[in-house]
Amino acid sequence: MILYQLLCHKGHDFEAWFCDSGTYDQQVVAGDVACPFCGTSVVTKAPMAPHVATGRGKGGKNRRADILRAAGTLMAAKGYDATSMRDISASVGMLPGSVYYHFPSKEALFVELHKDVVQAMTARVREAVEGVSDPWERLRLSARAHLEGLTQNDNLVAIVSPQFIRDQTEVAKVVTDHRREYEQIFRDIFAALDLP
Repeated sequence: MILYQLLCHKGHDFEAWFCDSGTYDQQVVAGDVACPFCGTSVVTKAPMAPHVATGRGKGGKNRRADILRAAGTLMAAKGYDATSMRDISASVGMLPGSVYYHFPSKEALFVELHKDVVQAMTARVREAVEGVSDPWERLRLSARAHLEGLTQNDNLVAIVSPQFIRDQTEVAKVVTDHRREYEQIFRDIFAALDLP
């Protein structure tokens, strides 16, 4: 795989992955390479050194992280079903096929995104209660950390909602497992409370 920085005749720059330089040439001649911003197929290589597939793109940035961030923003705003891989790729300046280099499907992308959000929320709550032994104080701190995570996470926590992907049964099974660890923190906190 080779990554080219491309430029359309309207001045938009973007990147795209190809099997090799011959594949790039064939696809450009056939008009199969289009600018994700304006749709034109008048595209040329921008001056650059081509990259070999390493999972890193422009300026050493991790494109996988860019894709996840864009997918999270779009899915939180529009919903899972209304967000397409084309939407995600356009928002990071990539051709749709380039996103599939990083994620084999929209479902796989969502599972990774969901896992990241749940891990961040889990770390936030664990950090808040670390070293605290009083059960009521642990409840107060964990509730605060949970609520702060809900309000300070660019709406990404909407993705953790069980209803977010209700029609995707296979994906729902995987993401339910992600949530179990997070929910177990609260079960343990509630179990330690001295309730009447």
